[in-house]
Amino acid sequence: MARGSRWETRTLVASAARTVSGEGDVVRVLQGLQNVDAVVLVLDVTAAATSSGDKLDVKVQVMFDGANWIDICAFAQVLGNGGPKRRVAKILPVAAQAMFTDTALTAGNLRHLLEERMRAVWTIADAGGGVQSFTFSVTATPA
Repeated sequence: MARGSRWETRTLVASAARTVSGEGDVVRVLQGLQNVDAVVLVLDVTAAATSSGDKLDVKVQVMFDGANWIDICAFAQVLGNGGPKRRVAKILPVAAQAMFTDTALTAGNLRHLLEERMRAVWTIADAGGGVQSFTFSVTATPA
């Protein structure tokens, strides 16, 4: 498969310490969907909070209709006492996709759907009694 600028890794969320839930910018990952065999999504947690009750949930979403974001990847949850972690998911647009409702994905699941633009969203939950901080990044690489 031809490689070039359209196949480079795109950063959905740059590495930084975060203490609250949020969402990244909308990023154009694909320049058209032709010849895309897969997109590899990576959640790279380089530092985690200290309490096992602190939790980080990260999802990657796409939008088909110009108004509604759809979860395509819900990475496995990261616990505050788990230390550095790398989670990898591979979205295969040619794989069969069952019909689904508009409910959110649960951790550790994905949908084989692609669109040119993606974003990452995250939820940080605090066990209480301190500052919960997770340092992480999210990237997408067409393949």
